[in-house]
Amino acid sequence: MNILLTAIWVVSLTITVAWYFTQIHKGRLLTLQSFIVLQFFFLPILIQYPFATMPENITTIGETGYQLTLRGFDTAFLVTIWGMAWFSLPFLLHANSPTVQRIAAWTADTLATGASTKILLFLLAIGVGSSTIIFHEDPTASFTSGGLRGAAILHHYLNPPLMILVTIIPMIAALSLFRAITSNTLTTRVIMVTVFFIASGVGLLTGTRTTALLGLFMVVSAIIIAKSHARTIRRPWLAMVSLIIPAMVFLVFIFSIASMRNGTSFIASILGVFGDGHNSLYFHMFYGNTFSDLRDFGRIIGGWNGHYLFGKTLLSGALAFMPHIVFPEKMHWTWGAVTSPMAGIYTPNFPGLRPSIFGEWYMNFSLPGVAIEAFALGVFTRSLDVYLKRAAVALKASPPYLSWSHYLFKTLTAIILVEMSINACLSAGAVQIYLFIALLILFKVLQKKGSINPCYKGTVQSCCE
Repeated sequence: MNILLTAIWVVSLTITVAWYFTQIHKGRLLTLQSFIVLQFFFLPILIQYPFATMPENITTIGETGYQLTLRGFDTAFLVTIWGMAWFSLPFLLHANSPTVQRIAAWTADTLATGASTKILLFLLAIGVGSSTIIFHEDPTASFTSGGLRGAAILHHYLNPPLMILVTIIPMIAALSLFRAITSNTLTTRVIMVTVFFIASGVGLLTGTRTTALLGLFMVVSAIIIAKSHARTIRRPWLAMVSLIIPAMVFLVFIFSIASMRNGTSFIASILGVFGDGHNSLYFHMFYGNTFSDLRDFGRIIGGWNGHYLFGKTLLSGALAFMPHIVFPEKMHWTWGAVTSPMAGIYTPNFPGLRPSIFGEWYMNFSLPGVAIEAFALGVFTRSLDVYLKRAAVALKASPPYLSWSHYLFKTLTAIILVEMSINACLSAGAVQIYLFIALLILFKVLQKKGSINPCYKGTVQSCCE
């Protein structure tokens, strides 16, 4: 390894760990800032740094992929460090956007409508219908053959129903689980828990673990973030330790799903995670494809000719709504089509490897592009952070202007917006942003027409201004 790069890694790791320990000491077990740092920097970049160039990766990506990774690793790491520095800058400068906070308030009101039982059941019907369409078009699609995503890769015209699933399933799961937690009636809880499990099951059928588990992940994160901002975590260090076991169970579950996708039985997958083979927790964690952002980014850079794309892949994502027949060049500008050959992958319709959240902007606009993207993401995240802090003040006021369920819903909304902002960093996520906006417009129209009642228990209609 490069000595200078290793020194930068040590400094970055030390600063990140020290900063997070300081946050814990203040009772902030998780905030929106640490949510992004942990999810997109600490786990996939800093923790993976010593392992991304180990020969064990050959088992996962082959000799060619490994050699490409070695060639582009240094650049990939430095670009990501550069991006995280710019992401952190708005927090140091106390940058804040009132517009973002107004967007968050409007979204919370609108999603409160969408969390009604009728709308959730309607969305679930759309999700089940979309999956049925894909299965009808490709009866061979199965969980062990790549799921519905695998069918969409083979049959490009199935992408629209798949994108609908990928967008609405996490939303259904998150909103139904929230309703189940905060509802005061047993009937509603039973219905919402049922909706949650059906939605998560449909998510598993897509073949993507993120679609199946993101709803649960967002709700659990919302609870922790809400308690952190409200300063109700009395013993933060003990709380952090108590989260280790659930986190390990969650990792075992997602790694078991990876094994089952390869045709392994459920019991064998669980046992394999605790073994020492290629299905083990250790191998999945450090050499698998779950936290492989740094390795994948390095692999792409390793086969890149250095010619910047100047927005081609991002434009392809922005024009995702446009039919291919109208703009056929778009097919050749997708992230997968452009970068897969660089990574030594020549599978038709391959969606592309996942770089760090700064990878695509770097390959399009170099370091200035990463700086703009990362700074904008930082301003957006900090503005939502301020929005939640103000909500926490309203919660703790005397008399309180916000109930716990209202406050928790605002926090969940902020996390959903953060996840959507990450989609803006990658062209493949543009479709999900469009569909999310379309859903919000639909909810707002239904709300204005009075076709559904937005004022269920737990609504944020009266407290988001």
